[in-house]
Amino acid sequence: EIGSRHLSNKKVFLWSDLLIHDMGQADADNALPNQGRATGRTWRTTPLMGIGLIGPPFFHDGRVVKASGIDSALDLSIDAHDNTGVDTDSEAHNSVERYRALPNEGINSQRDIVNFMKTL
Repeated sequence: EIGSRHLSNKKVFLWSDLLIHDMGQADADNALPNQGRATGRTWRTTPLMGIGLIGPPFFHDGRVVKASGIDSALDLSIDAHDNTGVDTDSEAHNSVERYRALPNEGINSQRDIVNFMKTL
């Protein structure tokens, strides 16, 4: 594999659980190939390291590509985890609701979450 010798047996500070999650029925037809046992409405968590430097496309299938900047793209990616409220049966629905309940600015805000994600 390309680059594997450069990555083998290296210490990384991975920000991911690498687990398979239920993304809800609306994403059932958008499964990506080569995700092991993740099929249909389940998706494997991708590593988030470097997203602040690399920028979009974001989300498990790369659908978040058009945004006015990295902050907007990260915010749209969070929204995509329950299809902007459509997939109330997704594992991420409650997390997205809690994110949306935060103030836009200030301490413990949506901006703080996005700024943290950019440091990964």
